[in-house]
Amino acid sequence: MPADSTYSTPFDTATFIIPAEWHAFSDLLGGADTGLLFLRDGIVLHVNPTLASQLGYDEDELSGQPLESLFLRQDGDAVQPPANDGSHIRLRNKNGTAHDFLLIANRVDTLTGAGCVIWVLQPLLSKREIDAPDSPSRLRAITEHLPDLVMVCDPDGSISYANKAYDNLAGSQGRSVADLAHEEDRPGFQRALAEATESGRTGHLAFRLKSRAGGWRHVAGEVRNLLADEDIGGLLLNLRDVTEETQRQQDIAAEKKRQLHYLTRLLQTAQHPHANFSSALKVILKSAAKALGTHRCAYWDVHDEAARTLCMLSYDETKQNFIEEKVDQAGGSLHPLLRNVLRTEHQLVIADVDQDPRAALYCEYFHAHSIKAVIAMPVKHNDKYVGVLMLSHFGQARQWRRDESEFAESVAGVVSLILREVERVRAEAQAKHFARHDRLTGLPNRDSLLDQAADIFPKLTAKANTLAAFFIDLDGFKEVNDNLGKDVGDELLKAAAMRLRNVVRKNDIIARLGGDEFLLLAVNLSDMKIADDIASQLVDTMRGAFSVGGHKVQISASVGIALYPFDGTDLDTLMRKADIALVEAKRSGRDQYQMFRPQLNDGLPPTTRSGRN
Repeated sequence: MPADSTYSTPFDTATFIIPAEWHAFSDLLGGADTGLLFLRDGIVLHVNPTLASQLGYDEDELSGQPLESLFLRQDGDAVQPPANDGSHIRLRNKNGTAHDFLLIANRVDTLTGAGCVIWVLQPLLSKREIDAPDSPSRLRAITEHLPDLVMVCDPDGSISYANKAYDNLAGSQGRSVADLAHEEDRPGFQRALAEATESGRTGHLAFRLKSRAGGWRHVAGEVRNLLADEDIGGLLLNLRDVTEETQRQQDIAAEKKRQLHYLTRLLQTAQHPHANFSSALKVILKSAAKALGTHRCAYWDVHDEAARTLCMLSYDETKQNFIEEKVDQAGGSLHPLLRNVLRTEHQLVIADVDQDPRAALYCEYFHAHSIKAVIAMPVKHNDKYVGVLMLSHFGQARQWRRDESEFAESVAGVVSLILREVERVRAEAQAKHFARHDRLTGLPNRDSLLDQAADIFPKLTAKANTLAAFFIDLDGFKEVNDNLGKDVGDELLKAAAMRLRNVVRKNDIIARLGGDEFLLLAVNLSDMKIADDIASQLVDTMRGAFSVGGHKVQISASVGIALYPFDGTDLDTLMRKADIALVEAKRSGRDQYQMFRPQLNDGLPPTTRSGRN
């Protein structure tokens, strides 16, 4: 509380001025009960009214007295104690009794021209006075032991008092809270102080405060306007260090954001099912584990036979990776449990595998994997349950909430959508494939051959490497098909197609035209001898016996060849002339190849064999 700054003195000047700065300094160090003692050459120049009152003197009664007159005497001599900061000073009251003080500061006055020394003294109360319920020292002691930060500030944030908790956190970095507030939070802090000053209402504070260690601590609390209170005379700030709680809330918010991210990924997967089952399953399992906050999520493909039941994929949150898992690990088979989930067509929810009798037979497996709680959800595909989605929690029991089990059911539904999409895309791809491929042998069909030829022939020129068309017919196939049946005949065609495929070079095209007829387009022939070599391989590959349908059968191949550009410059012409050469090979005894030559046209009917097929 500010004191009068003008005092009378018996010295040179008519008045002795105690600067306002010294009053502020004394209040800052000790408060309103702080005494000021002004000395020069061991003579008391002046005392402030507070110290005079504490010693029982009038305000000007001590001026001009020697300092030793204030000390207690021992054996007739005055005992002067050390005058260092923090020293215990015992002064004599007017009535001769002792009064104890703490020397807060011993300073040379540089604020005035008096050239004196100033002692700043704070009274030390007796135990009786300290124990008094309304004692300022008792209240101050209580404040000093509070874990909360307690400060008294001016409206601009300048600190007039701060308790030990504040000093422990912020230290003596500055005497303004505003200066220690984070620059992003400072405007809000200053605005809260201004509103409390103007309105008189209690305001809420939350900001980052620079710690003495150099980092930032989150503090929160309130500011009360006690400027009119004669004992406080400022804004009372009561703050609590909420850094750990703030971090926890930030972690929770980040976790919720992360869960929302993975829920969004699941929703996107459901809205746009992925035809790649493995990739889609990775997204589903990882997203489900993270969104539900569980440790493992796996999908099991379940069959009647334990040997065929397998874990398609498993995501382990503790390892942050996908892992392989086997049905018979740890010596205990999980197959009966999985089969039972499919049989009942209902989810299995277990909060504690050690307490639930339904898990008793599988505890060996669960213990080996540290699994303590489980949700097993059947997955349906078309009209049949085909798999199990299993979510596992490690280490401790977990009381699954109803919304969590419903979430697991939704995830199983997303897996069903993926299975359906995979089947749809596979069916479309298969239909597209068979539109251009022979269903029996898997070779390109006539349509595919024509499409590829339409791309090849426009790029050929007379000077380019030549191309050869090989018309292939299986000798003796009709007899096998008639005598041993269509099934054996089909197996023979597939086996023959496999042998032909093994002869074909990488960029050549082999197609089944129908029945037992095939056509090979060999491109980039730099030498006519290459055509002879290919034809020889085609004939030779059919000479070995075939084992089909429990029968050993022997067939051969006849091959007719036409060359680009000598025998034709388009596919139709080359096929027709290769077919003429094929007829000649059969006339000549079969099991051989013939090159087309113009004289083979004489005597042949206008319709070729390829046309009849």
